[in-house]
Amino acid sequence: MSTASDREVLLRSLLSNKETDLQSLEEATGKNRYQIKAIISELNDVYEGFLTIRYKDESQAGIVRKEGANIFNTLHYNIHQDFNKVECRIAYLLYRLICTEEYLNIGDLSEEMSVSRSTVNNDLKKLKQLLEKYNAKVVGIPNKGITFQCSEFGTRLVLIYEVFELLQMTFLPDQEIQAALDGLVRDYKLDDQAKELLYKALAVSVHRLAHGHTIDSEIPMYKNFEADSANIIAYTQLLQKKFAVALNDHEIAFLAFPINTRNSAYVKGSENSENEEVLRQVVSSMLKTVRDQVMIEIDEEAFFDKVKYHLLFLINRLVFRIPNTDLYLEQIKLKYPLAFELAKISLSELNRLYQLRASADDISYLAVYYAQMLDERQANDSTGKSTKDVGIITNLGRGSFELISRQIKEIVGNEMNIVHLNTDSLPKEKLKRFRLLFTTEEISVDTEVPVIKIDRLVSPDDLAQKIYAVEKDQYNIKYLTNEDISYHLVNLKGQMGYFDYVEEIMSYLSRRYRLSEDILDRFVEKEERHTMIYENKVAFPHLTDPNINKLVFVLGNITMANRNDAFSLMLFLVTPEKISEQQERILMQVYDFVFKVINDPTLINDLKKVDDAQGLIEMLEKRGTK
Repeated sequence: MSTASDREVLLRSLLSNKETDLQSLEEATGKNRYQIKAIISELNDVYEGFLTIRYKDESQAGIVRKEGANIFNTLHYNIHQDFNKVECRIAYLLYRLICTEEYLNIGDLSEEMSVSRSTVNNDLKKLKQLLEKYNAKVVGIPNKGITFQCSEFGTRLVLIYEVFELLQMTFLPDQEIQAALDGLVRDYKLDDQAKELLYKALAVSVHRLAHGHTIDSEIPMYKNFEADSANIIAYTQLLQKKFAVALNDHEIAFLAFPINTRNSAYVKGSENSENEEVLRQVVSSMLKTVRDQVMIEIDEEAFFDKVKYHLLFLINRLVFRIPNTDLYLEQIKLKYPLAFELAKISLSELNRLYQLRASADDISYLAVYYAQMLDERQANDSTGKSTKDVGIITNLGRGSFELISRQIKEIVGNEMNIVHLNTDSLPKEKLKRFRLLFTTEEISVDTEVPVIKIDRLVSPDDLAQKIYAVEKDQYNIKYLTNEDISYHLVNLKGQMGYFDYVEEIMSYLSRRYRLSEDILDRFVEKEERHTMIYENKVAFPHLTDPNINKLVFVLGNITMANRNDAFSLMLFLVTPEKISEQQERILMQVYDFVFKVINDPTLINDLKKVDDAQGLIEMLEKRGTK
């Protein structure tokens, strides 16, 4: 099936000459002869009664136009559809529902498409699911029929995304309007997707306005950044003149949406105070939900500053249902499982607030920024500010320090601030500001900062290997103390359900830790707000408890004979209400491991084979680090 652009280019080429050879059409459209003939067949169906494209011989074609027929600036569609295809039937049903004021009878629709009533009813079920993301619905009234209900904004999006291509809709702008469109594409450097949307937004808007339908309310969370642009003003003035219609601000904003949503870089620095305050509330609600579900605190102000332009861009694309085509984002879920989960939680909250549904690619887009925030936290000092300080502890004097400093900068980069320390005064609080410590001396100061022992004369290769080893292992589970986390494997016996298994694990832990008496009640409340059974049927209840001072991570071992069909694996986590920096690092790694498991059936099967706590620790060591 051809695209709207294919049909427009071919039709314009044919109209420019009385007769055109097929080779010239191939060069103009980039299509082969077989494709050219298929598009010509579609155009004959679309413009039936207005024009006919005929072949003079095997190498030439020409157009015969019906006298008085207007083919410019009017939306046409192909009435000859292949109704054996469910997608074509659904597109036709949508078009009939949208463009018909009165109720439609299912029997009449089945006759129009030459299919049974049961087929139409099945198609309507699929159609209703499709319409949910547009906040639209089909309503049936006994003895009347069915009708379409949606805002005008949503209706136009349905026509653009769900009807236009499937019904081979074609809109041929006249020469002046086409020149204006070409100018916008050139001046704003629009890619093929934005160019196609600009064309469809015009075609659908002209069609709807001609039938008396206008957008009369603001589009939520959207701003027309180009409202005062000379290009847009000239374009909309031309349209008003051509179609003798007054375009309100909402109509102009809709026509310009392919330009405003093309890239987040174009909205940076643009004044958008009216939406920024709403966006701040959205971010606050997102992070509150993240805290509630996974007990992770994200600095709200820092996160807002980092994502506000990108999130507004993402929301605008969600508002206009523009698909995300960045293929590399498919890897984000695998590489940053925790960040992906936080983004998914956040966009679920956005859907609750504004009924904007995000795809996996949209979630991945936001996950990139969560990943940045989480990575920066690992390099943060106790004040929460990112540190690039590296300390060298040496009593060898300033000359030796400068020599070692130059060698270290060659490895860690010139942007690092290298600080000279000696052993006379090494308070623990002072050392916490550093990302790495190098020492030529024997020191006994207890610090969480990685320490690398070096010789007076540093070998660059040896130094690089030591830095790599420390950075790779500093957050590895095997280096974490029992004071911060404990691991347990609980054998769950009997054919029980989810809540029964959770209660059994809590009973096991209560015999070893002083858990709060209301922990089970709090689990039930949290589960009612949002289930903690995730993808691939992995159950992961996780709670805070004020009575414990360490993280407690449990693998519930369910034998194959006793495994409940509702879930395939049980993981359980309890964290203190207030956690130390070290415990927070551990928590991030445990979460990364858990959400990696949730999305990987192979890891799920590996965990099912673990039969003691040591096996769980070994899996965390092997699989839990990036």
